[in-house]
Amino acid sequence: MRFLPFLLLAACGGGSTPEPGHPPEIRVLLATFAPSEAVELAVDGAWRLLDADTGEDLESGRDLRRSIAVRSTRLSRPLRLVPGDGRLLIEGRPYPGHLLIRANGERADLILSTDLEDYLPGVIAGEMSAKFHPAALRAQAVMARTYARHRMKERGDDVPWHVTDDTRDQVYIGQPRDPVFADAVQRTRGLILTGAAGPLPGWYHSTCGGHTASAHEVFGVPDSPALVGVPCGYCSISPRFRWDPPIRLPLAYVVERLGLTSAPAAVTVTERRRDGRAGRVRFEAAPPVELTGEDLRFRLGVEKLRSTRIHRIRVEGDAVVFEGGGSGHGVGLCQWGAEGMARAGASAADILTHYAPGAVLGRIY
Repeated sequence: MRFLPFLLLAACGGGSTPEPGHPPEIRVLLATFAPSEAVELAVDGAWRLLDADTGEDLESGRDLRRSIAVRSTRLSRPLRLVPGDGRLLIEGRPYPGHLLIRANGERADLILSTDLEDYLPGVIAGEMSAKFHPAALRAQAVMARTYARHRMKERGDDVPWHVTDDTRDQVYIGQPRDPVFADAVQRTRGLILTGAAGPLPGWYHSTCGGHTASAHEVFGVPDSPALVGVPCGYCSISPRFRWDPPIRLPLAYVVERLGLTSAPAAVTVTERRRDGRAGRVRFEAAPPVELTGEDLRFRLGVEKLRSTRIHRIRVEGDAVVFEGGGSGHGVGLCQWGAEGMARAGASAADILTHYAPGAVLGRIY
């Protein structure tokens, strides 16, 4: 997320235990800013500014339009901006819930606190197109809720925030305008996927390229029937099913990012996993360097090397050329595969059963 120059306000109390039938509250880290930065905040309607520690009312009014900046190196107190009968807007974008701002060393965290169900439409809108089939959107809603619930339980209540608003967790864009996203959430309200140990991690990705990956092989988690790789012939409709043209990275960039002492004479995939992904890749430099497929991808940048489904790597002049396909880590739900299944007539439950075999679909509220 990008904001205009600004700084924030925030609080970070513990989350309350949800009552039966009520969604829990999730806290989302929107940004961390330096003291010289500022943020444009607005509320269409009534609002209150509170001391987040004591609950003391500091200011209130209607129709807030203000650029808030922190001029000192630290916030003197955490702040909570609570909309009344209006919408909260940050840099003109609407968000549900209330805003928490707290000091973080010499910087400040901007944290949104909101109902889990109100949070989810902004995740689906950040992760999928409104043009996707309703069944695919509903499957995504369940996976996004599952991911969020797992992270909330994993991090616990005594943390400032549960998830970020970017690809470190789930892309989140606030309240989307298109009603299809809220409809997908409403029609799957409270549904998550669980395994023997509770909520599944809820991983998903854009395009597997023909077969999803094992969570054990990618993330090192224990083997689980619901987290194995499965065949997927449905994501061939994805524009990234095959890299055409192949990915070309400057040779100098590859040498620098991998810490090679010389330009490699050749690059070879020395090990392939059961799903066809590159398990290990060897660079014939002096000395040679061998990396796992995941390590290679993260060192080169996940936006540059989109997947470890690498068919062939070659050195070509001043570039390293990667032939392959897919986009993302490959674990869990394949988003374009979900769209392909939905177009073929599959329901959201069918899609989830395919990509998380053995998981149980159930309501948590």
